[in-house]
Amino acid sequence: MDSFIAPIPKIHFDAGQFLLNEKDWIALGTDAWELMKEFAVGANVLIYVSHDQADPVVTHRAEFLGLIDNPVDMKKAEVEGYRPNTAIGERWVCYWRIGKVEKLVEPIPFGNVQLKSGKYLTSYPRGPMATKS
Repeated sequence: MDSFIAPIPKIHFDAGQFLLNEKDWIALGTDAWELMKEFAVGANVLIYVSHDQADPVVTHRAEFLGLIDNPVDMKKAEVEGYRPNTAIGERWVCYWRIGKVEKLVEPIPFGNVQLKSGKYLTSYPRGPMATKS
């Protein structure tokens, strides 16, 4: 199964968690469409909170629900409330959708995350990266 690690800024993560009380999925912005389009719907997403001096650990898992890359559909996702309110108006190449977000019982240190290349993370990733399942 495909899997990847991805950052979500704390402000958007917190707002997205609140939104998931009402919605089955949320849409987050990315410019990494070339990498994201390689993942199948249902891929495992390892989430780390970025910004705000977050610890270098994966704290949540989610299910990848695909990309929204058509500007009309992107606007529709925003208008229908699938974007965290903290992200409204941000400009991105596309949105990536996630659902079934779960907090991990034990956070995963970055050094334990194996990339698709076989190497292990040694520092904060700069954007999403493919991982081994």
